[in-house]
Amino acid sequence: DSPLRKHIPSVLASGVVYLEDGSYNNLSWDGKGVPNVILKSNIITNKCDVHGFPFGVWGKKLLENRNAGISVDGSVSVANSSIWPYMITKRCEGNMFADLRDRLSWEDTTNLASFLGEQLRHLHLLPHPPLNNSFISDIERELSWSDANGCVANVNGKSNNAAEWGIFIRILTKMRKDVSSRLTKWGDPIPSKLIEKIDEYIPSDLSKLLNINENFSSGASKPCSWIHTDIMDDNIYMEPSSVCSTSSGNTEDAAQADNGLSSNHVGVKSWCPSYILDFSDLSMGQYFCFPTRFINFIQLQ
Repeated sequence: DSPLRKHIPSVLASGVVYLEDGSYNNLSWDGKGVPNVILKSNIITNKCDVHGFPFGVWGKKLLENRNAGISVDGSVSVANSSIWPYMITKRCEGNMFADLRDRLSWEDTTNLASFLGEQLRHLHLLPHPPLNNSFISDIERELSWSDANGCVANVNGKSNNAAEWGIFIRILTKMRKDVSSRLTKWGDPIPSKLIEKIDEYIPSDLSKLLNINENFSSGASKPCSWIHTDIMDDNIYMEPSSVCSTSSGNTEDAAQADNGLSSNHVGVKSWCPSYILDFSDLSMGQYFCFPTRFINFIQLQ
């Protein structure tokens, strides 16, 4: 029921394509449970919950922990040479913000910033799958909990919220160790001067950045939030303002859009945001709000 729902393209189909006996096969799959073709692969662990959502956010956190501190080339991958997941979504009319940034007016740009702030707030407020006690025990064993850079990661017996932050801090601490090499490997558009200074910008004890003490007895009362992690200019779609106004019953503009104005964009002077794309990197963590800087980022980048 979240207002965010109408700004995410509808999913029409999802599943996996896999190669078996020289033939390609399609299997519909909504992410719940584990199809036999995946069970027979080495993608998941033996302890995977085959009845829930094993590829959900907490399973992803386990993968992030396994890859943290490992070179990009040597990281664990969920990819398999004979299995390809897919998702088909409804086509988005309009154009990417990446193709429009130089044509947007200041008013359209600030409207876009307000839109993103509002929709991301809706995302942050969405409930997420809670940790249960059995999963906490399993994840503690797998992550080999111990003190790391002054951050006590043992969360056994603490509240679910504290357990979530314990997992989050532990993974961030491991990821911090090789952040320079990972950013260098990633390359453009990250400036080399920023990469050289990145270790100075990130505190050694990440729990202090989040105002959480080392025992997670304070500052960890609120649960983690959903984080998109990839709000880039190619993941934001915009439509001509005339198309946006059709939702209030402007049939004349609707007919004009149907006649091709929205497809070739000739004469379009004003644009409004319509969709946010690519939730494949959706994760859990803590968001920070910098509204003024965010507007400047949209305008200058």
